[in-house]
Amino acid sequence: MKDININGLRFQYSRDRDLFNALLKINGVSKKKFCEKFGLSYSYVNAWGSTTKEKSIKFPSWVLIYLKDVIYFKVEAIKIKIGLDRIYEELEADKNLTEIFRELQHIQDFTDVRDISIPDDVLAKESHRSIRV
Repeated sequence: MKDININGLRFQYSRDRDLFNALLKINGVSKKKFCEKFGLSYSYVNAWGSTTKEKSIKFPSWVLIYLKDVIYFKVEAIKIKIGLDRIYEELEADKNLTEIFRELQHIQDFTDVRDISIPDDVLAKESHRSIRV
């Protein structure tokens, strides 16, 4: 089992294909939308990480880097208002980072914040929890 940490969110996975699918889901992006954004064929993207009789179909190196960067910045924006444990709870409730961020924007505007306290888990930049994919 491999382990990766993206801005405090830990992921445990066995195959890159599992990580790719989990990162898409947590970002709130379907494979179809991902393909449209980058002009890729769906069958090509769907084959990434699979193995044929002849060879293994590798991910282009930029794909996981791009998704990790997107998650990093989304989590950073969300952590301004809530801590990592709350983010894990929201993700476990089948929400994605985009939905969490949008809900937080509707609940409270930055102009309404008078007393800003930083949760301990945000200060620690780490959580004991992980997402198994």
